[in-house]
Amino acid sequence: MDDKKTILITGGAGYVGSKLVEALLERGYNIRILDKGYFGFDSLPKGVEVLRGDCRRPFEGLMQGVWAVIHLAAFSNDPTADYDPEANWQINFEGTKALADLAKRSGVKRFIYASTCSTYYQTGKLLQEIFDENSELVCEAPYPKSKLAAEKYLFLIANEDFQPTILRKGTIYGKSPRMRYDLILNTFVKDAFLKGEIKVHAEGKLSRPMLSLTEAVDVYCQMIEAPLEEIGKQIINVPGANYQIMEVAFEVYQTLLEKRGVRIKLDIWRHNEGVIRSYQASDVKLKDILPNRKKQSLSEAVLEIWDDIVRKYDPNDPIYYNIRNLEELKRYEQRLKDLGGVL
Repeated sequence: MDDKKTILITGGAGYVGSKLVEALLERGYNIRILDKGYFGFDSLPKGVEVLRGDCRRPFEGLMQGVWAVIHLAAFSNDPTADYDPEANWQINFEGTKALADLAKRSGVKRFIYASTCSTYYQTGKLLQEIFDENSELVCEAPYPKSKLAAEKYLFLIANEDFQPTILRKGTIYGKSPRMRYDLILNTFVKDAFLKGEIKVHAEGKLSRPMLSLTEAVDVYCQMIEAPLEEIGKQIINVPGANYQIMEVAFEVYQTLLEKRGVRIKLDIWRHNEGVIRSYQASDVKLKDILPNRKKQSLSEAVLEIWDDIVRKYDPNDPIYYNIRNLEELKRYEQRLKDLGGVL
């Protein structure tokens, strides 16, 4: 690419963002990152412009020279949103609103928003329906409500000069430069390593769309380069594949046994701790738009995560868990206040 285009990625130092930055750099883009730095910036490669900031308060010069925005910054799952519902709303809705308004004023047409297939679940129900982009939504929990509200606002302000693309993604799994162990498959592998067992709630009957980080990153890269007339002002599911949780747990069990000679225990519980979140999503529309996508199987991801833990990661470190890391930051913030606001 001779004339490099600049892409702004909010939350670019996060679990998805740090992997996406690598891929877009390889494709020849200039990358500008807006990130508060909750998890630090060590996961980022060289060659990116890093701006420490908050999407709720974007400054006017942020969009200067920007060709496209990929808005990842968010409270990114239900447990984190339940932990602090007000912050979830402020970041997921108010932050998206402020950023989109600035992008539109600045003449940025291409705005890709990271939404979620969590908009499809209904609290406490084991849904059998496979939801598509036109399905009726009943959002009750803080996380999907905030993401759906942001979706609606983006469509409210959309026009020919501002054409957002909304990607409703499944539950992501896989290795990242900014690793997380609080996602289903990643948690199973971590627990297999630390405890030698995996706890499976509700007999593993809950269903989820499971999306590899490899596929998620490839979809973002292809969406950035797709004709805007094909993806602009569109909602598109990016679910990966639908699994029952027992299938995911058994894949971890079987892969570690066959490929690493490690036997673990499946601790299967009849009841479920916490809210039942069970849903499935269709990828028919995505297949039509992007028929060829890079993927990583559950088994391949299990081995990659396992080997990384063995080689270098300490899975007990709070930095790899959204809520635990936020709790640590709040403790440090309070200690700093107790010291008079200075070190």
